[in-house]
Amino acid sequence: MSGDRPSVPEPLELVLQLMDLRQHDLAAEQVRLLVERDDPRAQPTLRVVRERVGGLRGPERSRWDSELRRLSRSRTAA
Repeated sequence: MSGDRPSVPEPLELVLQLMDLRQHDLAAEQVRLLVERDDPRAQPTLRVVRERVGGLRGPERSRWDSELRRLSRSRTAA
């Protein structure tokens, strides 16, 4: 046994995969965890998610818009 751990996707990769699968609640939870942990990968992830959200329509777009606003407020309050 070499002790190698299985490959774990980067947070951005995981979020985009979840969005592609229309698992927006799970994707939003992953983004929220990055922001709450003050993870250095949070900002690049948020930037890409905002771009991706721009192409959504309907309830998914509304859900993401409100989630991104909430995350933005929590970042500035911290």
